[in-house]
Amino acid sequence: MVTSSLALSAAPLERAGASRACAGLLIFSIVFQKFAIPGTHGGVGLSLVALLLVALWLLLRDELRICPQTAMAGALFFATSAISVAISASPRLSTASWYLLLVVQAPLALCLARDAVDYRALLRLLSTLGGLLAVVGLAQLAVQAVMGPDVAFWLDYHIPSGVALQGYNQLNGITWDATVFKSNGVFFSEPSYFSQFLAICLLAELAVGARAWRLLLIGAGLLGTYSGTGLITLALFLPFHVPRHAARGILIAVALLVVVGLVAGSSLHLDALTGRIDEVGAVGTSGYARFVSIFEFLRQALSKDVTTLLFGRGPGTVTEFHASRPYEVFAPTYAKVLYEYGVVGFAAYGAFLWTAVLRRGPLLAWPVAFTFVLLGGYLQDSAIVAWMLVIAGWHKLSVAQRHGGGEAASSAGARQEGRG
Repeated sequence: MVTSSLALSAAPLERAGASRACAGLLIFSIVFQKFAIPGTHGGVGLSLVALLLVALWLLLRDELRICPQTAMAGALFFATSAISVAISASPRLSTASWYLLLVVQAPLALCLARDAVDYRALLRLLSTLGGLLAVVGLAQLAVQAVMGPDVAFWLDYHIPSGVALQGYNQLNGITWDATVFKSNGVFFSEPSYFSQFLAICLLAELAVGARAWRLLLIGAGLLGTYSGTGLITLALFLPFHVPRHAARGILIAVALLVVVGLVAGSSLHLDALTGRIDEVGAVGTSGYARFVSIFEFLRQALSKDVTTLLFGRGPGTVTEFHASRPYEVFAPTYAKVLYEYGVVGFAAYGAFLWTAVLRRGPLLAWPVAFTFVLLGGYLQDSAIVAWMLVIAGWHKLSVAQRHGGGEAASSAGARQEGRG
């Protein structure tokens, strides 16, 4: 139903195919995010199959095309990464990890033909998904309070081991010793994923309507994740995405959330969220693991010799970091690239990501790229890469559409280009 509404809203009618494909890929990468391809021992997400099939289908329809500059930047990164593979002396080197990287990242070299998808319709879809999933997340918390986690997190307890994606913390207590779990929106691999997605959806709603009730709903769902990463995205990018006419709606939504927090904060365990601010400096905490722990390790590892500094330790070797610490640690995307592929690979991948997502990127390109690079270890996560492509990376749009201006503005921009 949601997919159809996006396709029907796109005009002219030839947009419908690409619109349905992009909407379907986005929804699939959410609903089946916890599932792995059978036979991969939980190591490769099922979203990769959907991503490759959609990319191939759109290529055959000539609605996706190879972007020469992005492809050249990608080839440069893959060449430098091959050097890292060839010279690595680490016993944890994984060529399988490298092959997976190539496959997951290759679709970044593609872009949609101009106006193949109505970007404003895509923003409306994101807003709708954000509202629906916020309801799901809040309902999950309510069911947990009444019937217990076995019912609220039924999917996490009952996915067959042969198709369950491994390496994620789906059941995450609101504090380290809590028996109450953070909401993961049923479908998301972790509460932090859910939080980050809702933050992007809230920014999309600001672009298409800024309705106070929708902002309040998505904001409440975001708070229900008890995860700070989505809030970080909002704190950084909200000031750049608030239209003048939306100020009243935002103030109403924020005021209502504050009132709820003051009245029912203790019963809603909101102290578990606000208390996380102090975690960043405390060794062994989630905040320390996510934002601090990697810097010491990078300094020690990359200062060993010039070769390691330039080309890193090789694909898959970031697991050395996890094995070297008795407490929880975390390697975000930028750190994984820097550790495994060195300064040369880091620069090459930066150029690849710049041309694929940020250069001439659409409205949500920067918050999506920020989430991908800094807030998670997403380099080989096909679900997150699929989101990034659908929301930002495949769109090389006119200036009007990059700012959410819709079809009329896009047509005006096209006419102006024609006169030039």
